[in-house]
Amino acid sequence: MGNKDIYNSIDDFLNKLPKNFSILEEQIDVETQIEYFDFVQKNRNKESNTEDITNLFLQLEADDNSEEDKKSALVSLASIEDVKAFRILEEFQKNASDELKNWATLALQESRMLIESFLLEKEDAQVFISSGMGGKDQKLRYFVAGFLEDNQHFDQGLEKLIIGEFKFYFSEQNAEIEELIFNEEFILLTVLIPIKVNVKTLLETTIKSCKSLGMKLNEHFLVTNVKKIGIEEIRKMMKNNKDTDELSNF
Repeated sequence: MGNKDIYNSIDDFLNKLPKNFSILEEQIDVETQIEYFDFVQKNRNKESNTEDITNLFLQLEADDNSEEDKKSALVSLASIEDVKAFRILEEFQKNASDELKNWATLALQESRMLIESFLLEKEDAQVFISSGMGGKDQKLRYFVAGFLEDNQHFDQGLEKLIIGEFKFYFSEQNAEIEELIFNEEFILLTVLIPIKVNVKTLLETTIKSCKSLGMKLNEHFLVTNVKKIGIEEIRKMMKNNKDTDELSNF
């Protein structure tokens, strides 16, 4: 699928997004999320109910139980429409080991959505949206890399102008810049953007404004909500994609 098709698919999804949706705030790598939801599909006990809560709690707390057993308990508790199950997951997640922390976080999010739907009797099914970089409220977190044309380097005056343009256009869309740094070659941003804002359009508008003020910021950019990318990897991606209209990795 080309970049244009990807953006069209994202726009189509956002246009159909229901009112009730939740965004995973924590930054959990995509591989772990896939592993979790694959486990859910293959192992969840569809018969789990409130009578199982005590046994599942003991399964979580037993020191001699395997990591696999505890993962199974987390997944099962997340499927029970009972506040007691949610509270058990909430407490476990606070002190979970590094190996189970992310699983406990995903199970807690799933349980929260289930309990909210059950208690509020919402007619519309909730949608759970997650990405490797997480989010906040109704915003997703993105990593963005831009660079100057003709192998130029940033100086203090140019940096000040670019910061002003990015802050202006991003604030207009209620986007929050969490981090904005420069090295000699790149401008690197970590930013929270409302889920219904077209990220590509926002970046193109900001870069176009920079160019109109005489800043030779390249119209190509890299944007991802999977993970932060190191400088060497950015250079490699630029080299491999130098003939494309934009560098992207959603």
